[in-house]
Amino acid sequence: MPEEYGGCNGPVTDLIALDKKSFKTFYSNACCLSSIKVDESKRPLSAQNYMREYKDIEGTTMGSKGTFISLNPDD
Repeated sequence: MPEEYGGCNGPVTDLIALDKKSFKTFYSNACCLSSIKVDESKRPLSAQNYMREYKDIEGTTMGSKGTFISLNPDD
């Protein structure tokens, strides 16, 4: 807990800076993300289009089967 809240882990600003540094270091290595893939063929039919249950929202708002696009984390 930060010092401002009675803890002994330093000020909030220092903790935020440390977290930013850790975050950037971790995600600068593409190897940790390169193995993450989505296999839509394993998604149950009942879970392919949840938004159809809401009459005031277009059914394709949250996408549909086969619309996943792999993004490059370096972009």
